[in-house]
Amino acid sequence: DATHVFRCFAAGLRYDIKVATFMILPSLALTLVSFHWPLGALHRRVRWFTAWVLTIGFVLGFAMDVGYFREFHDQFDHRVFGLVFDDRWAIAQTIWKEYPVIWLLVLMVGGCVGLMFAGRAVWRKLSQRCQPPMALAVGGARFITPVLIVVFAVFGLRASFGRRPVQQKDAAVTTDPFLNKIVVYPFLAIRYAFH
Repeated sequence: DATHVFRCFAAGLRYDIKVATFMILPSLALTLVSFHWPLGALHRRVRWFTAWVLTIGFVLGFAMDVGYFREFHDQFDHRVFGLVFDDRWAIAQTIWKEYPVIWLLVLMVGGCVGLMFAGRAVWRKLSQRCQPPMALAVGGARFITPVLIVVFAVFGLRASFGRRPVQQKDAAVTTDPFLNKIVVYPFLAIRYAFH
């Protein structure tokens, strides 16, 4: 039903906002510093290094999550620790036999490279066309804008404007178990499993 799918996407967006805020924290911190001490090339390097690491991490994470979901019909949960503490050699052999590992690796590497080049091209076009207004960095705005950035970052990390941050139980937004399982981001699912 369309209402359940909409609820699933709306709830998933909250978790996405939380993860996205965590991802941009290094660049955000340097942005706050650069309101008073311009960092130039250092900021650019940190941003691109973070983008590369996250792109590789997310492509690998989502590929593993799809395989995990196919095997266990769930996001990463407590069973993921069996992959770490169980017989790793037997697990590796099973994965090698069950999945086209070489083709998956080729697709993941191609996906990472493609995403990075596409992202860089899109970023260049956007940064040329959409310059932030200078009014945000001069006069009193030099102090107000960083405060607003911190406030929005705190809301992003909490993924909530309410009294409590988004929690694992907030993923149960529909009566469909499958939709509820795909609401949480794979990396948050590992975090919840760890806790």
